Amino acid sequence: MSVKQAQLDKLGISVNATLSKKIKQRDEETVLAAIAALIDQLQRADIKNPGGWLARAIEQEWTTSQSLQQQEKSRYPEGFEHWYAQAVEFGFVLDIPANYLSLDSYHQPMVKIDRPDTFGAPYTTMTWKNAQEEMKSL
Repeated sequence: MSVKQAQLDKLGISVNATLSKKIKQRDEETVLAAIAALIDQLQRADIKNPGGWLARAIEQEWTTSQSLQQQEKSRYPEGFEHWYAQAVEFGFVLDIPANYLSLDSYHQPMVKIDRPDTFGAPYTTMTWKNAQEEMKSL
């Protein structure tokens, strides 16, 4: 059993076709560095899909220091958190904790505007960028 496989087994990561392909495409040093970054990250945060995280780490050649940068990077697009706080304070959007907002297919937060939609819901859902533009026009 290789060192890589032993570490993956210890982490409880099953190697699917995608992860296997990523591992085969990179040299052993890159894969081991990505595994070390994953181990480091798992000690700092709950990762819902460690296999997917590892595949991305291998693909992008992350190291332990890069896993720290990834953790520190906001999970929201630049400018969202500041705008969202202002929009809530202004009463433009419903005050829902940002971590409960759904994301669109581009991983952009979907906010709930404080006005009924055309189907009778008490709020209108839209991307934060569209809401930001609409708020500017008020």
